[in-house]
Amino acid sequence: MSSILLPEAEIVLSNEVWDWTEDESIPIVMNYEGLKGREASRVSGFEHFDVRSVKRDKEGGVVDERIIEVKTKLGRSLSVSLKREEYELARKLGDKYWIYLVYGIGTEKPAILAIRNPLKRLPFRKKEALERREEYFFGI
Repeated sequence: MSSILLPEAEIVLSNEVWDWTEDESIPIVMNYEGLKGREASRVSGFEHFDVRSVKRDKEGGVVDERIIEVKTKLGRSLSVSLKREEYELARKLGDKYWIYLVYGIGTEKPAILAIRNPLKRLPFRKKEALERREEYFFGI
């Protein structure tokens, strides 16, 4: 049995890094989709997912549609979390919903682990978290 070693990025974590990694990951996913004969569109910012990808028949009709949530992995972890809206969309769409884990951003050979219908394949558990926010206010 052979194993695949996932690439690992050597990047310090910060908010700026996470913004940069998404901007780097999505084009990698869109290129991958193109290589597989699918048309990909970036929709992050407009939808609760990042990429819509379709495969068309010779007449131009859609024969396969993928709704893709892109998650960047700087380490080799297989952990993934979904926001409530992403989870509900995954539940609603089933086999049309994919998570693409992109490993090795900033390395020579990034890799994608594509998971179809992740709610069916992965044992997600609900976790509730409170966000602590510090504010400074001045008012008269």
